[in-house]
Amino acid sequence: MTTAYNDAAGRTPTAPALGDAEDLGGKTFYPGVYNSASSLQITAGDLTLDAQGDPNAVFIFQIGSALITASNSEVILAGRAQSSNIFWQVGSSATLGTNSTFNGTILAYTSITAKTGAMAGRLLAMNGAVTLDNNTLTNGSNATTGSAGAGAESFPLLSAPLSYFEMVNGCH
Repeated sequence: MTTAYNDAAGRTPTAPALGDAEDLGGKTFYPGVYNSASSLQITAGDLTLDAQGDPNAVFIFQIGSALITASNSEVILAGRAQSSNIFWQVGSSATLGTNSTFNGTILAYTSITAKTGAMAGRLLAMNGAVTLDNNTLTNGSNATTGSAGAGAESFPLLSAPLSYFEMVNGCH
């Protein structure tokens, strides 16, 4: 986890810096490395990630502090974009709103909370818990791999760190 987090954080941005507390809702992004020194949110509509026909295209979002999504928001994949090629490096914590649909791997420095009904890819927290409340998680190929039961559950950190290869290619 640490290697993957540091790798994502160390990438050189390929686009102009995103604004502090910028809302990505209603926007379309193309493959690249995007950086915000502060927080990012998806609250004013859905976010579209368009790979422009390249199934190997990579999206990396470097977020200085928090990532927040609104209830019922969605990260939409277009142009053959793959959830397994999307990384959200978050400097503190991430919160996925109720019934939101989120694609990609969140690599949070502190913790992640997925509110009731949120659907997400991989959720990995380095120094805190991943808290689920009746959520559906998917692996990199978008196949359902598990769901937390009714009521909030908190899952502690993995006892063994994942290699960068496991982070990029999924754990088995």
